[in-house]
This record gives sequence, C-alpha cells and structure tokens, in this order.
Amino acid sequence: MSSLVVVTPPVDPVPSLEEVKAHLRQDFDEDDADLTSRIWGAITEFEDPNLGWLGRSILERELELRLDGFCDVIDLPNGPILQDGDYPFSIKYDDKDGVEQTLSSAVYYLADPETRACRILRKPRQSWPTVSGEANCVRIRYWAGYPADDVRINNFKSAVKLHVEMTYDGTTEARERLSETIDRLLQPYRVYR
Repeated sequence: MSSLVVVTPPVDPVPSLEEVKAHLRQDFDEDDADLTSRIWGAITEFEDPNLGWLGRSILERELELRLDGFCDVIDLPNGPILQDGDYPFSIKYDDKDGVEQTLSSAVYYLADPETRACRILRKPRQSWPTVSGEANCVRIRYWAGYPADDVRINNFKSAVKLHVEMTYDGTTEARERLSETIDRLLQPYRVYR
C-alpha cells in the first residue's frame, strides 16, 4: 500500500493574479478574490498530486511517498524530481525495532529523475534493510516539478489563464473552444497510468 502526501505546496500561483487580469484585459480589483480562487482551482484540477489529471507536478512542491515496505523498483509519482542542494531528498524507514533510520544513498540510486517515470533502484550488491512491517514504515521525501525559470511552465501558465477565462465569463461555445485548447497545451505533459 502507498500514499502520497503534499508536505510543502506551491507558494505562489502560476500564473500570477496580475498575469490573469492582463489576459482578461481587466483593470479593476473587485473580482481579485474570485480570480485568485479560480487560478488555484485550475492548478488543482490540472496538477495536484492527488486530484489533478496531468499525473505530474508542474509547480515546485515537496512530496512524501509513504510505503508499507521496500520493493525491487519504487516508482516516484508526479515527477520530474528536482535535485540539487536546494531540494533535499531522503528515504527514512522504521527498522525492525520500530526506530526511524535514514537510508544511505550508497544503497540506491534514482533512475530518470528528470522524467515523469523516475524510479528508485537498488545499487548492485546492495539490499533493502529490514523494516518494521507497520503501515507507512518507509517514507520518501522529495521535491517535484519544474524550476520556476523552466520554459515548459509557459504552456501551463497559458492553460491556467484559459481555464480562468473559460470559467469566469465564457459562453458555451467559447468554453468548448477553450477546453480543446487547454487539452492541446497540456497533452504533452500528461501521464497515463
């Protein structure tokens, strides 16, 4: 059994309220709260790790995958995985006595962290430690998404702007057209499971 928990959600919406208002050609502030809610609604619908239909993270967020034990191949959902000094990665587990331990990186490696199909694999001649067997006794923390300056975020920004436009004041005909455009913008990022 496994579960995925958002530890640190995205802080700022992408696109910003100002970018959405410029897209809508809106220069008044009365609807700012409503527009902000619609921005976050679109973000959730598209790429929330548990609710979104993309199956991947676009915006930076810290996730924790909880497992009931180790297995030969551990798939990390919602890649790509961010890896550098600003984005810590750890595997913690409860040993056979129930004491939390941190797994040494000498035991495992990340395969394809820059893709949506990132996996954790054991290094040759290594074995996974014995765990307590309790629920969620293995916890993998990582950061997923694209860096803020990654050009791929632009398609996502455009899709969110169109979604806000569609739900804010779109006619039925406009909604269908905008929905098709959103699908085309985000299709390359969708993960099918």
